[in-house]
Amino acid sequence: MHRLFPRRASDERGETLAEVLMTVSIMGILFAAVLGALAVSALTSDISKKEGTAEALLRTYAEQVQGLPYVNCASTSAYTLASFPVPPNYTAGPTGVRYWDGLNPASYVAPPCSSDTGVQAVDLRVQTSDGRVTETMTVYKRVP
Repeated sequence: MHRLFPRRASDERGETLAEVLMTVSIMGILFAAVLGALAVSALTSDISKKEGTAEALLRTYAEQVQGLPYVNCASTSAYTLASFPVPPNYTAGPTGVRYWDGLNPASYVAPPCSSDTGVQAVDLRVQTSDGRVTETMTVYKRVP
């Protein structure tokens, strides 16, 4: 009688189903680890690029705010730059203005402004629309 699957010779060696399954499982785990590392690398690169852009944008904004004339008892609208070019997916602007209370060591009080002693702390912020990157800076303005 003819057999459909001939017997193997005793010196032939083959892999069992368990060995093949273990190999496929290990390769799958390694593939998932490499794919995860690539995803983290891409995310980190994106955040780093956005942080660089936000920092440069914030410094430029701060320089322009420092160049504006001093406004007595100013609010954030006095230091909002309407014509400042902000890239897409970023927001930039002042978040608050505080006033020196005239005491030493210097401390700053929030509005309302009862008396402006000639020194203001203007808080600035640049943020990405996805919320991953936020850069802040305080600019000090004084009466010339």
